[in-house]
Amino acid sequence: MSSAMSSSEPPRDQTQDEDYTLEDEYSALFDLSPQRFPWREPVPQRVRQQRDIYDGTLFLDTMLEAAQVENARALYPPWDPESFGDLYNAVRKAKWDRMRKDCIVYYLLKWWEDGREVKFRRQRSIPPQFSTLADAYYFFDMGEATKAANLVIDARIPPNHSSKILRILSNSQDGGPTILRYVRSAHPVLTEQSSLDIYALALAESSLQDAWLFQRTFPQETPSRKQLIEKIVLSCLARTSDLYSTTFL
Repeated sequence: MSSAMSSSEPPRDQTQDEDYTLEDEYSALFDLSPQRFPWREPVPQRVRQQRDIYDGTLFLDTMLEAAQVENARALYPPWDPESFGDLYNAVRKAKWDRMRKDCIVYYLLKWWEDGREVKFRRQRSIPPQFSTLADAYYFFDMGEATKAANLVIDARIPPNHSSKILRILSNSQDGGPTILRYVRSAHPVLTEQSSLDIYALALAESSLQDAWLFQRTFPQETPSRKQLIEKIVLSCLARTSDLYSTTFL
């Protein structure tokens, strides 16, 4: 690797041809000693497993691809300091603006679990809504859906990737109440039928009346309304069956 910029310097413009190097950044930001490097085995394998759970795309994958980082999924997760250097180098040379690239670095710093990302956030003046969104993406990718949801519920956070978030929450513990808080606070635009179904089922768990009123907001005889009615009715029948089994068997 070529030499790294100092952490006190702003990132170089991505149009410059010289390679970024990581020596100064390593000493200022990252502890890459064998004992502290976060992606020691079996961590990379767990990251890949989580990627599979999310249908092949982590939230960090989405950020890296939006930044047009080439071969992003081959670069993350890294498996040693050198491969981490390749990842960092690719991020700093990406076409995104400095602040958004800093958000990716902020996400990566969270892996050290010692608060170093907080100092970086202050040094780089990352706006709270962006650092909070990076926090949420990190917790989603770590499989901590409820903790992540409590962050994206914040009304300041743009409701990005709402369909994916709803799918994750629907499979998490206490998913129903969290889904309702997310939709009512973040106000994501629900366009996919799967998202409408998830929200309707969460409503039905809380209040059948609310779920029924929700399906009535769609025009009669439309496929969406028909499917919502079917989902709500089947959900009620399933709960009735469970109650019967618990009470009488």
